[in-house]
Order: sequence, then C-alpha cells, then structure tokens
Amino acid sequence: MQKRVRGMISFVLVFLMAFSTPLTALAEEYDLAQGSVTVNAKADGTYVTQAGGVTNEKQTTDTVITQSTDTATTNKITVNASSGVDVEVTIEDVNINASGAAMSVSRGEGSSVTVELEGDNNLTSGTGAAGLQTSGGGELIIQDEDGDGSLTAQGGENGAGIGGGDGEDGSNITVTGGTVTATGGRCGAGIGGGDDGSGSSITVSGGEVTAVGGDGGAGIGGGWKGAGSNI
Repeated sequence: MQKRVRGMISFVLVFLMAFSTPLTALAEEYDLAQGSVTVNAKADGTYVTQAGGVTNEKQTTDTVITQSTDTATTNKITVNASSGVDVEVTIEDVNINASGAAMSVSRGEGSSVTVELEGDNNLTSGTGAAGLQTSGGGELIIQDEDGDGSLTAQGGENGAGIGGGDGEDGSNITVTGGTVTATGGRCGAGIGGGDDGSGSSITVSGGEVTAVGGDGGAGIGGGWKGAGSNI
C-alpha cells in the first residue's frame, strides 16, 4: 500500500512540474496599459522588458502586445533586432499617443522585423518622430495574416507616418496586408522619409494602403527635400 501511495505522489509531482513550468515561462502577451514594452531580438533568443515589471523575459513563441484600455496611452513599443536576426511581434488593439515615437523599430543589417496586425491599432507620435519609426539597414514587414487587422500611423511634425523621423530616411519597408493608413506630419512622407529624409525600397504587395504626405512630403517616398527610389 505504501509503495502504491509513493507511486501516486511521484506521479502527481511529475504532473505538476510538467505543467507548471511552461505556465511560468510562457508570458508572451503583454498589456501596454501596464507600461512601455521593449523587445530585444538577439542571436540566442528574443527577450521582453516591460516598465514596472518584467525584465528580460525570454520568449518561447511570438510576442503579442495588447492593450486593456480603450483610451490612448503614452506608453511606447520599442523593437530592436540584432544583425541577422528575424523577429515577429503582434500588436493587437493598441492605441498610443506619445511625445516621441509611439512605436520604434531598429533593424540590424540583414535582420527583419515583422509586425503582425490584429484588431485596430493607432500610433500617434510627437514632434520629430514617425508614427511607426524605423531605423537601421534591415527590413520592416507589416502583415495581416488573418485579414482583420488595421494600423493607423500618424507622424508628428517633420516625421513620416511610417518610416523616418526628422532628418531621417525611411527604407526597406514592405506592406503585405492589413488596412494601413499612414499620414506624415508636416514635411514628412506618408510612408518613407521624414523632413529632409529619403524613402527607398518600399513595397506594397497586399492589403488596403492609404499613404498621405504632410506639406512637402510624398505619399510614398521622400519627405521635404528627400528623394524617393525603388518603390
């Protein structure tokens, strides 16, 4: 009888360990209302830090950033991809109105950052920043695999809707799906460069895309005094 009880206890312990460990590690959904979220994609994995709580939490699946409040938050999203590293981040019903860049994506050489759209997402940035701001030599891909996502990106003065901030280029941007509306601030492109910034290697292969430049900026291409190429 004792042997049987010991066997049952061992089974229960193994069962609890097997199921409790993944539940502790699997925390890939983050509520932006709780604080700004930073995603760092490195050669050994993707890590998430959230202001006021999570620190360098290693991901086991794609990262999902949601928002539990309908009103706009000043909390921001930052994605950094090291050279040669690919990462996908899903944004779902986020609504950001920030003094800087609402969402910024830094791409190392040979890297790609994919932003999957779920629900309705709004990114509004302040002076000098793009709504969805990009930098670096890698690629930004905006997609909507389920066909029900949207993105509205509004640049601040001198910033693009999607692309470069003030004086910055916006390049290597691909939109494959989703309802995307990108509006540049004064002198910024809808998709492309900010004021005095160029827009190059920009591809729209799917979705419903509306791109409106601010005064002096292209819909898709360069901002004021900036060139547009390979579009």
